[in-house]
Amino acid sequence: MSSAGLIYKFYGKEVIRNIAKAEYERDLDDKIVDLVHEKMYKNLIMEIDAIDNGVNQAKDLKYAIHTNLSQRVGVYNSPWNAPKGAGYSQHKQFKKAMNICEESFIHKLYGQIQILLPAREVV
Repeated sequence: MSSAGLIYKFYGKEVIRNIAKAEYERDLDDKIVDLVHEKMYKNLIMEIDAIDNGVNQAKDLKYAIHTNLSQRVGVYNSPWNAPKGAGYSQHKQFKKAMNICEESFIHKLYGQIQILLPAREVV
């Protein structure tokens, strides 16, 4: 696991429970938290872990994907040849990257809690 996976492993359930309560006014029981935690890992965190650890999706790639979360975050790294004082504050760039990650996580979590869980209740 990369650092994202390790952090998620230890804090993911707490984060899911807190966001569900604060954003969606839903108290999730342990069984549902476990389910959502696993789905979020498979649908987001596993991808980040694999990319961070250099694991390819397949042996023979027909094309490369350049729009995954890791690539979108990577554009906030300062260019190697950026002049000093060119507006690339590491702190500001990191905050921008954090916002991209947060938005992606919240979007995936919304889908799990507000769309898929109610569907499971109906079916």
